[in-house]
Amino acid sequence: MQALLSRALVVGRITKAHNTRLWKLISMHGYRRCEPNGFRLEQAGLLAEMVRVHTEKLEFSLDDLCDLLGIEAEEVRLLYRPYTASEDPVAKQVPHLRLVE
Repeated sequence: MQALLSRALVVGRITKAHNTRLWKLISMHGYRRCEPNGFRLEQAGLLAEMVRVHTEKLEFSLDDLCDLLGIEAEEVRLLYRPYTASEDPVAKQVPHLRLVE
């Protein structure tokens, strides 16, 4: 709200007096400290799905993901895996080559 109010003044949609009155209302209601009806944090579901596909379907190892993303293994686990290490397919270190008989 505060950004919109500031922008409205800059582009001339409200007068300086109206701007002052609105800022006083925002302060009176405590909205300068905390916006009303805050947003819920979203879970990054698509990103987790992309990592899952790379590890399970494309058989990327943890090292492959680290090289691809340019980050350390622990960061991959913390940032891109929503579950514990015991159920983490990235931690299994799937090899690229397999014996075909």
